[in-house]
Amino acid sequence: MNEGDRSLFNWLLTGLLGSFLIGFAFFLVFFWVATRYFTDFIPTLVLLSVIGFWQLHLHFARRPVSLFVFTLGGFALIAISVIASNLIALSLNSGRFRSFDPVLWRQLVNFIRY
Repeated sequence: MNEGDRSLFNWLLTGLLGSFLIGFAFFLVFFWVATRYFTDFIPTLVLLSVIGFWQLHLHFARRPVSLFVFTLGGFALIAISVIASNLIALSLNSGRFRSFDPVLWRQLVNFIRY
């Protein structure tokens, strides 16, 4: 990466980090109102996470064992995040699921229990 590209990349990171911090600061003030404020800062946090993963992937490119461990750990964190968000969504709407489709709800509960 040449110097001009590096400078633009640093400005992009600074802008994304500032955007995340400002959105998160407002969330800290209004955290009791609603979780809809997550949509203000989560997209920038996701972009920063992807850029960080990419940069570390480039850093470990010459060390295959470290690259494999890093990639495996990254994908494990992604899987945990997806599973946890689905479990939270299920638990928050358990009453609706239970009344709408009791058979499916019982199967989900039995699947998670075992």
